[in-house]
Amino acid sequence: MQLFHRCDNLLNDDNCCWTGVIIFGSDQEVAGVMRAVRRNNATGTFSWIGSDGWSARSLVSSGNEAEVEGTLSVQPQANPVRGFDQYFLALTVEKNTRNPWFVEYWEDHFQCRYPGSPRTPYNRDYDKLCTGQEKLTTTNTQFEAQLQFVSDAVMAFGYAFRDMHQELCGGRRGLCPLMEPINGEQLLFYLRKVAFIGEYPELFMVLVHGVGP
Repeated sequence: MQLFHRCDNLLNDDNCCWTGVIIFGSDQEVAGVMRAVRRNNATGTFSWIGSDGWSARSLVSSGNEAEVEGTLSVQPQANPVRGFDQYFLALTVEKNTRNPWFVEYWEDHFQCRYPGSPRTPYNRDYDKLCTGQEKLTTTNTQFEAQLQFVSDAVMAFGYAFRDMHQELCGGRRGLCPLMEPINGEQLLFYLRKVAFIGEYPELFMVLVHGVGP
């Protein structure tokens, strides 16, 4: 909300001559800023420089195409996670029972209510029932462009837990008393030593100041 108010303030300041704006924010926040720009008839007034938190996100651009036109944005280099698209597109509610939130995703994605599911904020506006024959495809599903970093982060914690368990528990199955509960500072120590070949493939390691690969 504060971002929206600042946008309104800029537009209403007679002494303001700024036309370039750098925004660090999430896609939800920046989508609201763009709606505020349109609400104030200020489309084309500003030139935007965007952070990776919202650049190239459909939530920002969809319906706000005129407001975001000409935006300069930065994103870290990311590569596709091999096999993930095929895996995700093959999922159905019946196949993905381990994920309790997948039904809500399905309902929101296909704008229907799944038989037997309770009323939620995601399906309360849908009277049409899902048939179960809906299908995720490349044309109706958009993937996050930076999944590589999620994959690398999960792998980093996996290696850190493995090394911590090997050293403290001797590789015995399950958690030993030295890892119940897990000490966060100890885990950080092992996390900082992690190095492995990631998805691309390229070397992943945590640098001395905790910065990513």
